[in-house]
Parts: sequence; C-alpha cells; structure tokens
Amino acid sequence: MPVSPQELIDFFSELEFEERLVGRTERAEPSRDQDGVWIPPGETVTVEGYKIPGMVYVGETLAAINNSRASETSLINPQLKVKRDRPDHEGKQMPYSTSYSQMPPACRAAYLHWLSTGRNAPNTYIGYIWLFFYGLERRVFHDLLRTDLKDAAKRQELDQIVTEVERLNQVYGGNSLSGGIRYKTETFLETCQVMRSADLSQTIDPMTAKTLSLQVGLGQLVAQSQPIPAKWALAWYMKLSNLRLPTATTRCTEEFQALFQLRYSQKHGDGMKLKAGKSKLTTVYYPASQSFWSRSVAVPIGNLPDVTRFAAKVKKIGEVIETCRVELEPLSRYLGRNPNGRETHGAIALLPAELLATHGGKVVQKLQKWLDKLFLKPETQIAVVSGQDLLKQWQGANPEKLTKAEATGLAKFLELLGYGMEPDARLGGVLPTLKNSVALFRWADPNLLSLSDEYQDTTLLAHLAIVVASGDESPSDAERQYLQQHLADWAVLEEPEQSRLDAHIQVLLSERPTLRGLKARVDCTEPEQRGAIAQFVMRVAAADGQLSPKEVQFLEKVYTLLELDPQTLYSDIHGFSTAAVKSTRSPARSMVESHAPVTVQQAAATLGHSIPPKPKKGEPEAFALDMMLVQSKLVESQEISELLAEIFVDEGEVSNQTVSSKPSSSKAASGRAASGTVGTQKKRKAAPEIAGLDAAHSALLIALAQRQVWQREQLEPIADQHNLMLDGALEVINEAAFDRHDEPVTEGHDSIEVNTDVLREMLS
Repeated sequence: MPVSPQELIDFFSELEFEERLVGRTERAEPSRDQDGVWIPPGETVTVEGYKIPGMVYVGETLAAINNSRASETSLINPQLKVKRDRPDHEGKQMPYSTSYSQMPPACRAAYLHWLSTGRNAPNTYIGYIWLFFYGLERRVFHDLLRTDLKDAAKRQELDQIVTEVERLNQVYGGNSLSGGIRYKTETFLETCQVMRSADLSQTIDPMTAKTLSLQVGLGQLVAQSQPIPAKWALAWYMKLSNLRLPTATTRCTEEFQALFQLRYSQKHGDGMKLKAGKSKLTTVYYPASQSFWSRSVAVPIGNLPDVTRFAAKVKKIGEVIETCRVELEPLSRYLGRNPNGRETHGAIALLPAELLATHGGKVVQKLQKWLDKLFLKPETQIAVVSGQDLLKQWQGANPEKLTKAEATGLAKFLELLGYGMEPDARLGGVLPTLKNSVALFRWADPNLLSLSDEYQDTTLLAHLAIVVASGDESPSDAERQYLQQHLADWAVLEEPEQSRLDAHIQVLLSERPTLRGLKARVDCTEPEQRGAIAQFVMRVAAADGQLSPKEVQFLEKVYTLLELDPQTLYSDIHGFSTAAVKSTRSPARSMVESHAPVTVQQAAATLGHSIPPKPKKGEPEAFALDMMLVQSKLVESQEISELLAEIFVDEGEVSNQTVSSKPSSSKAASGRAASGTVGTQKKRKAAPEIAGLDAAHSALLIALAQRQVWQREQLEPIADQHNLMLDGALEVINEAAFDRHDEPVTEGHDSIEVNTDVLREMLS
C-alpha cells in the first residue's frame, strides 16, 4: 500500500517525540523523500550501517543558502550508494569539488567511517574534514545566527560546535589542516567567540586575542566610557595599527611589556579615555562552503565604535613605545651581541631601574645583601668602596669598567633602594672602573636633574685643597676638619646637594686626586674669585700648623692653574705665617680669620725676613717654613708657571691659544714655537679619519663634541653638509664605538644625547 509524503513526515515526527520521552538519542536511518535535517550534538543517526554521532545534516534534499536550485554540499543523502567493502580513506578518487552527492561510493564509505569512529582517525583525507566543516558553517552562520542566542539551548549548542572545531584543530593541527583550513577554522572560532560573549573586554586576554575579538573588546571599553588599560593599548598598537615595533622591544619582549605598563601608567594613569565617534564596527564572515552563494555573512556585533579610526590615540601609544625603546636600546644592543647573555651581570646592569626588582634575579639579590652589610649600623651615612669591590656586585659587559648606561642603571636602582652614588654618571660623574673609588650614601631625596654652580665651585675648591693637603701622602685630621668646617662658609647648599658633597669629599679623601682635567672647571670660575680660592687652599694645607715642601710644590701648581702669579704664593705664605689674614673671595662673600704668629724652623740666614720667637707652652704649634726652599722656588717659579700652563690642560681639550709672550726657558719656548700652540695636544689633520671611520663620518663625530645634547633638527643639517643620512651615519658611528668601547656615542632619536666619555676616548 503506497504511503504519502505527509504520512512519512507525521511518522518521523511521532518517532522523534517518543525518543525524547524515553531519553533515546539514536535516530533510525532516514527513508526516501525525507528533507534534510540537522542532527544535533548528543544524538546519533545511522546511515548505511554507520552510526554517526550528530553534528551533520542528513536527508535526501536540502537547498543551498540563497539558491533553491542547488543542494547543500554537506548533506548526507542515505539513498546514495556506498562501497563499504572498498573505502577510499586516502581520497584518491575524490573530485576537485567537495560535495557528498558528487563523491564516488568508495569515498562516501571512507567519509561515513571517519564520522562514525569519532572524527579523529590519523592521516584522514583533508577533503573529508572540509566536508564536515561545511555543515558546521551552515549550522552556525545560517541556522543559529537567525535565532536568539540568549536561549540556553541554542547557546549550549553553539558552545558544543566551538568545542568540536577546537578539537579538530588539536587532532589535525599538523599536515591535515594545511592548505587554508587552519586559517579558516581560526576565523570561524574568533567569530563564534564574538557571538558567544556579551563583554569581551572582561573575558579575553588582549595580548593573545584575535583581531576581531580585540576590536570588539576595545569598542566595548569605549562604548562604556572606560579607560583603555595598558595591556589593551599595547595590543591595539601591535595588532591593529599596521605599525612595526622597534627591534629593541621585540628583542626584549618581557622587559618591554613590563616597562610599557609602567610608562603608560605614568603618562595616562588608569588609561586613555576615548569618545565614541561616528564610525561603527562591522564584520562579516566569509564561509568556505559553496552552499553560501552570497559568499559573505554579516555578523551583528552591536553598536560599537571602530577604534581603528582613532589615529591620534595610536600616536600617543607610539610615544610611550618610543620612550621604552630608548630605555631598552642598551640592553637590546648587548643581547644582539650576546644572545645567551640575558641573565648575566652585563645584561642586568642595563635593565631600566624599575625592572631590576622583577627581572634582576640573583644579581640584584646579591647587591641588596651587600648594601645591607655596608649600612648595617644606622649611624653609617656614607660608605666608600673600591671600584673593584663595586664591580664584583655589579659587573658590566667589560669587567674593568661600567659603561654609561650600566652606571646609570646602577644609580637608578640604588636610588630606588634609598641610596645615592657619587660620582653619578647621570650628573656627569666619571664612570666606575676597577681603579677609582665610589661613595654610597643614604639618600631619601629624588635624583637631582643637575648640579648648581655653587656645588660645582665648592667641589672644585675641595678638590684643590685635598690635592695640596695630600702632599704629605694623606690630609691630616686637622686639615680634614678645617676643610669640612669652612666649606660651608664658601657656599650654602640645599640638603640634596650637601649630602652629595659630603660623599664627594669622602671619595676625594680616599684617593690621591691630581690636578689633571681641572683646567676647564677653573676657566668657569670668576677671575676675581680665584685669589680667594688660592687663599682657602693654602689655609687648609696649613691647618695642621705646617707646610711641607711637597705642599708648597702643589700650591705652586694650584696658583699656576688659577692663572695667579706664583711669586705671590710666597708672600702669601709669609704674610699668613706672621699676621692675621683677611681673605676676600668676592664682593658677595668674605671671611676674616685670625691666626697667631707662626714660628718658622731655623734655616740659613735670609735677608728681608725676621724669625718670630718660638711659641710658649700651650700656644699653637707653628708650621715649618724652609726659606732656602722659598728662594729656590722664587727662581724657578717663572719657568714652572709656564710649563704647568702647558701640562695642566683639561683632558681631551685642544687648545688654540697663541704662544705666551712671557719669558720661559729656551727648551719650552722652542717646543712651543715648533707647535705654534700652548699645550701638549697635537694638531689634527685637515680631514682626519678617526676610529676607523671615513672622513665624512669622522667630521660628524667631531661635530658631536660641540654639545652634550642635540635636537634632531640641529644635527640633520650638519649631516647633510657631509652628504650623510643622519640615522645611518649615527648607526655607523655607534657601531665603531661598540667595537672599541662597548657602548654607543649617542642615544635617543629626537633628542640625541652624546656620551662624552666614549666620545673623548674615540677622539683621543
């Protein structure tokens, strides 16, 4: 008896209803003339003896989307022939177009077998995976997209489909998913994530999120008038701006991300806030299945702004990134030359100070223990350590010295721990080496941006006084006490500078400083002030009641350095030893001191000088003055003054002074006449080639010496004069500096800072 199609539909509807009542999840094999139906997850259907666990369309007819004359490619038609005895698992007989209806019977058998065995058989032909994926696309972007996904059952089904696609990626993540299917499944998952989540800004990690999810999350933050956190801002720049990150940020990824968080928060607080513009975010999904004849599906994502239109905000993020690049450039260069040196002293010494606690590891822990030991007693305010001891705790790329970047990093970190460092590279101090000493001191104030003129004058005064007082190998207690007491009368310094001055004096006292390199500093003093400086230095040297021949010799050198007539030294000494001395430094400051007459030890008779009586018991001890030595020094003083004017030229300074007209020895005069200049520096050639650089780059290197900080627009015309591109030229110069001195000459991009220590070494 024939059965009408309507009777078949009624029959299967009743059967499905009965299955739900008794909890069955298995469907019988569909019969002829049945329309295609979706078998949901958790149910099974039997086709040609293969029991398939859902997530497929089964039936005889199912029209393609937007084309009723074409059939759904993934539809499993149970009426089509299947060769169970000879399945084509390798897909050798598969046609180019993947469609169940066009597959040979042997391929259908292999496909149904793969579906029925859990869809995880290895080495499965990729066309079978595509065919299954086509059905999932139809279910999500046609059936479910038109429903309300707030419905719990529909949302659960979408979650199950997403889980299945993720599983396929894991199972066939190698060879089988090549040829574009991996990219398509990732796009599928990303779009599903947008459909599933109500607020992506709270549920996803922006650094690992896909592009669409990131756009949606940012749009949601803007729509909610929420600030853009640092992590979201960085992901925005990296993934949506089409701008490349600098090499330093990609070579030092972890350090960069941590530093960006700090610098972004310092500049923008909780984050930038954006006002929603007119441009709205839209997205479409492009299905792989040919059943979607329109080739694109619009996916609703709400009324969200399109953040890719906020170019000005991207620029602000880029400014923070540039700041991080400059700070990480020294570390990046180091790691470029030492790929395996990330945890070494050299690398850690180049970390920005704020990252030392989190990225410094054992090196920083060791430094902290060392500091705790140095300042174990609360009354300890200053600790002078040798450069050798310091470099054991904070070793740079060169074991004999620290570069400016390494020394700066150390000073910043010490500041975070509550300590200062003198000399400090950030304030123009010499760099730590094995040979020099460093003072560490308790420090509660923020770092000084610069040092005042009064501080510079006072340290010069202390330096000169200690040089002279060190004529007896080490300043006496009386000399030290006098220096400490009366420096305060010379200049009144604010507390931060006073603390640094105390540390600076301790460094000078721990070493045997010389007069080398002081001429440039002396030239910065007022001429009328130099007499007072000389008088102060002499009083420090005589504070212990005596002036030794060595101290007198150093006083002569100081007078010459101060461009004072050395002959006045001896009259100053004589006047100081016999009467009260009034010392006037300048109209703005003066100091009057009285000294009891000083007895000079007996020596050969000398005209013009009377010998005071010996002091009585209880009177201050007199200093010994050898008048024979004074006479000999008077004879030599003229020649010495000119010779010292040549010797004590600031290191690296090229003098252009003409020959002095004062009388001098024939040897010195002939030497100066031959050179045509005062000083020991040789004239450079007209077109020098320095440090292996060609003439053009050498000329630019010399020009850099004119300033310590350049603005980019100031240097570009100079580079143009030598037919050089500024960025490339600086790169060449810095590479030459690294080859010889392990650090660059310049740092920065818009504001270019010159490392004067390296520059001096390259020009020497």
